[in-house]
Amino acid sequence: MLFVFALAILVLFVQALLLLLIPTQRGLRAMAAVLCVVGSAQAYFTSSFGAVMNVDMVQNIFETDPHEAGDLISMSLLLHVALLGLLPAFLAWRSRMPVSSWRRQWMSRGAFIGIGLATSLALALASSASFAVFLREHKPLRSMISPVSMVWSTGAYLGGQLHAGSDQ
Repeated sequence: MLFVFALAILVLFVQALLLLLIPTQRGLRAMAAVLCVVGSAQAYFTSSFGAVMNVDMVQNIFETDPHEAGDLISMSLLLHVALLGLLPAFLAWRSRMPVSSWRRQWMSRGAFIGIGLATSLALALASSASFAVFLREHKPLRSMISPVSMVWSTGAYLGGQLHAGSDQ
């Protein structure tokens, strides 16, 4: 039970960290909105087709032709993305955060990151044997964590493309 709790806290912390590194409130709301839509689409394809969002899948997304992509669009996908992606994205975009100074914002973000890191580390150490088995035996599950895996895989793919382009 501790492992499941620790994993949930770790996943939540990593996703919050993605947002906390965005410096402006407008950028933070925009990124939250994008992650809602990306996460809903990723969740749909993972649950419907068992698709795992890794670098190879991201390459397939970037290199597929419009006709092939059109075959994947269904009413079920559209409803899923509308209800679980666009609606939360709209709410994230419309949210208003209290205005505070840059210093206060960065101090509170730093405190959250420090506390989150310490909590995640403590929970991971408390259930380290379970994490070792999880990371070793269930590698595909790491690619199902939405939307972190999509962001990570897209960055890795684009980084590989930039590196391949500079070698030529």
